[in-house]
Amino acid sequence: MNKNPLISVVIPVYNVENYLKECIESILNQTLQNIEIICVDDGSKDKSLDILKQYASQYKNITIISQHNKGAGIARNIGLRHASGKYILFFDSDDYMSPQTLEILYNKAENDNADIVIGKSRIYNQDSTSFTYPDFVLKTNLINNKTQFSPYEVKEHIFQFTIGWAWDKLYRRDFIVSSKISFQSLRHSNDVYFVFISLVKANKISITINTLFTHRKHTKSLEATRIKQPNCFYKALIKIYKKLKNIKVYDIYEQSFVNFCLTFCYWHITTIEDKKSQKIMKKLYRDILNKIRFYQYPSNFFYDKTSLDYAYKISTHNKYYSKQQNISNSSKIKIFVGYHKPSPIILKKNFIALHLGRKVALHQSKDGVINKDEYKWLIEHTIGDDTGNNISEYNRNFCEMTGIYWMWKNYKSIGNPDYIGFMHYRRFFTLNSIKKYHKFDLTIADSYIYPNVQQQFKDYHKSNDLDYVYNEVITQYPEYKNKIDIYLSGQKSYFFNMFIMKKELFFEYCNFVFPILLKLYKMPKYHQQSERNQRMIAFIAERLSGMFFSIKIQENIKVNISEILRCDTDKKISYAVKKFNNNFVQQKLTKIFEYMHYKYCKILSKLTYGAISKNYKNKYIQCKEIRKLSKKF
Repeated sequence: MNKNPLISVVIPVYNVENYLKECIESILNQTLQNIEIICVDDGSKDKSLDILKQYASQYKNITIISQHNKGAGIARNIGLRHASGKYILFFDSDDYMSPQTLEILYNKAENDNADIVIGKSRIYNQDSTSFTYPDFVLKTNLINNKTQFSPYEVKEHIFQFTIGWAWDKLYRRDFIVSSKISFQSLRHSNDVYFVFISLVKANKISITINTLFTHRKHTKSLEATRIKQPNCFYKALIKIYKKLKNIKVYDIYEQSFVNFCLTFCYWHITTIEDKKSQKIMKKLYRDILNKIRFYQYPSNFFYDKTSLDYAYKISTHNKYYSKQQNISNSSKIKIFVGYHKPSPIILKKNFIALHLGRKVALHQSKDGVINKDEYKWLIEHTIGDDTGNNISEYNRNFCEMTGIYWMWKNYKSIGNPDYIGFMHYRRFFTLNSIKKYHKFDLTIADSYIYPNVQQQFKDYHKSNDLDYVYNEVITQYPEYKNKIDIYLSGQKSYFFNMFIMKKELFFEYCNFVFPILLKLYKMPKYHQQSERNQRMIAFIAERLSGMFFSIKIQENIKVNISEILRCDTDKKISYAVKKFNNNFVQQKLTKIFEYMHYKYCKILSKLTYGAISKNYKNKYIQCKEIRKLSKKF
């Protein structure tokens, strides 16, 4: 045998005496002959080992390794350690391949310099003795019919375009060894982690549309294995999730992975008849759903409605909201309230609690480091600005503007309202102002009076940055120069980036402020250690908002100047509660901002889920309206 085989075929073997000869013969009859076959007997109790010994005595390129029964995953890992080929193919002992399979895969790998080459498969149903050619094994339409690509090029479907089977893929051995990827010690789904982490880590992936493999399907055997160990699928997904986080690529492949979790779990639960195992799987599925926070994503984030509906059906969050009443529903007005820490939540209809900077929430900020309990509270009670198209990671520089950017870029997903509003968790418009929103094009906070707006910025922030921004604005909008000059030389300054405005005006506003803010973000000086330097972009954003509001006021649009309710003390919160007709959940601000526990809460609205009673003594009382909205984000 050649000491340098081109391909090593690794085969785990366990009780397959009826099919083993067909499998080995299909490999020996390959047009590519410079190969080695490594068979790992996994403690077979039938004549499988005897069959292997017969072939090994005739063919020098067949190696037999024996072990006690530990599962196919461990067997593959052992075979991998003994493999010496340039490429490796992991094959199942009851399957077989067409004569040109290895030659086609090898040539494709060499020509494309690919780390992985994927072939197509057909399935032989052992129960019905029939062949099927399922499209789910290789969905070329999801990768725009590409035959070679990097994982990033197909990031939205890296977990969808192929199935998590190891035996229909050729791997470059050096790539697998250097990546330190191995199979899990599971009775089933042991190859899922190996397959998808290798796809994510590969530099180049190639595919061939030739049907090369025949997979033998044993329905009863698979059912029996899943009943014995119903948690295997859970362990596979959790390990993938942790690995994606560990190698810092989760954000890149988040959409594809989340969708994969939903469809993978849905299949496992709905295709098993054993009720006890199904019950266990459902509990594990709920844990996965909570782990990936699936309820926080907009409806257009998901690929398959059937698996999504099922996820909502069994989710622990389902009791708090209805699928029919969620943030994507159309509405005349949506008012988002920005939070960066636990605080009283408005329960009035069309108010949505929005967590600002969720992507960096656990990092150091001006308020210190948020703890896990606070973070969990925010996850449970608010929608994050880290989904869809977002700049959540810029929050330390942009402050509340990351939330406004998210509202802008995900407008259709939030229901495409006619009016859109933004307030702060401790600053609110008066109830009367909100009721009258439809009478005005724009509602903004009451102005602060200074001798000179431009000079106030220089004196307070010790910066000339507003001069630079001014030049940028009048360069892009020379027609606004006189109006902006009037604002900057005037006495009225509009702070807080708070508003309620018509949809069309909102888009105009965002197109006005964000190109400039994003340009500023690229400047090194705004990334210095000084907290004030980091937040300067947010301070400038207030002045840009002021410029825009002033322009519109001078253009004589219908503007409502609203009183602001500040809710940063118990006294002010009580005042706000009265103003909002008790439509608040008022939480006593404890040291660690505990959940809205019975002992720490005062229910001030009938909209709240549940009621105070002895039965709720040890239960958390949640905000029903927020729960309804949390389904999509």
